[in-house]
Amino acid sequence: YLMKSAKSHFLLTLEADLQLIGLNTKDMLTESTRKGGVEFLYEDLFAIRGGFYNDQLGRVSFLTVGVGFRPIQQIGLDIAYVIDDEDQPLSGTFPISLNVRL
Repeated sequence: YLMKSAKSHFLLTLEADLQLIGLNTKDMLTESTRKGGVEFLYEDLFAIRGGFYNDQLGRVSFLTVGVGFRPIQQIGLDIAYVIDDEDQPLSGTFPISLNVRL
């Protein structure tokens, strides 16, 4: 967490997926998949998010922005928007997820 209080938090995540077999160090870094994002969650009720995905080998790269709403602890709804070049299949889409905690 970059910031955490009793009512809210601000979270930053970064991730890199590397192929460790069959590549030299330079290729391993240039052909990695990189992901990251930020989230601001208020009162465990409402979230604002942004992120990126970059896959050099598959030539896929996009940004996302979204919001989340959890009216009760066990159920949440997330809506995002994918920002990308028009030649990518996910460009301009609105992924929606319903989360249920059992």
